[in-house]
Amino acid sequence: MGFRGDGAELFKSGLDEMNEKRGNKLYANFVPIVQSSGMGKSRLVDETAKLIFTVPFCFRSELDGRDMIRSLPVGTC
Repeated sequence: MGFRGDGAELFKSGLDEMNEKRGNKLYANFVPIVQSSGMGKSRLVDETAKLIFTVPFCFRSELDGRDMIRSLPVGTC
């Protein structure tokens, strides 16, 4: 199914606004995305990556039976 809605564009504009407010201050330039399973976090990152350079990665606890730190092929996190 194709991505519906303008969530990726809204997310990108929020990132743009955040970066404008940051100005020339050299802080870590990252955004954590935290939400329940199945809410579309990976899809949001994947769609946003079509608009701007993105380096996605995923941290998981050992309790879920998967690697704790792993690069994320989109849709697996």
